[in-house]
Amino acid sequence: MPTRRPRWDVLIVCTANYCRSPYLAGVMRGALPELRIASAGTAALVGEPVNPRVARLLETRGLREPVDLPQQLTGALLRSSRLVITAERGHRLEALEHDRTAANRTVTLKELARLLTGAPTGIGIDAALRLVAERWAAADDVDHDDDLADPYRRSWAHYRRLGDEVDAALAVIVPVLRSQP
Repeated sequence: MPTRRPRWDVLIVCTANYCRSPYLAGVMRGALPELRIASAGTAALVGEPVNPRVARLLETRGLREPVDLPQQLTGALLRSSRLVITAERGHRLEALEHDRTAANRTVTLKELARLLTGAPTGIGIDAALRLVAERWAAADDVDHDDDLADPYRRSWAHYRRLGDEVDAALAVIVPVLRSQP
C-alpha cells in the first residue's frame, strides 16, 4: 500500500492566526510556491476577516498572496503537516499538547533559522528536519530569544518589525527548504 502524502508541507502556528502566521504563510508561499503551506492559531480568531495590516505588509514585500483566514489549530492539522513552524516557544508546547508525535518536526521560526545556518542549500524539508534533529542533540544551553514579536493591536512600526524578523529568518530557511529540480 503506498504511503499517503501529508496534506501540508508546512503548517505555521501563532496565537490568533491573524497577524504572524498569515504573514509568514504568505511570504513563504511567495518564496516557495512548490510547497503547500497553511496556518492556524492556538486561540484563533475564527470568523474574523483578513487582517488589513498583514495584507498591506505583504504588499510592501511585493506579494499579493492570499491572506489566510483564521482557523483553529487541531491535532488533525498537525498530523497532516510535514513541518510545523511556530511564532513562539509557547505555541510549540501547545502544538505538542495536540499531537506529541509532532515533536521532531515542530520548531519556532527563529530556532529553525539558527539551526539551519550554514546548511547546504536545496536539501528540502525532510533533509532539513534530519539536520535540525542532529543540531538539537548538540545544541547549547543558551536561552535564545526564539519568539516573534506580536504586532496585534499595535502600531504599523510593530508590523514592519515583524516583517524584518521574518525576512531575516527566511533568508536562511528558504534556500535550504527549496528542493533541487
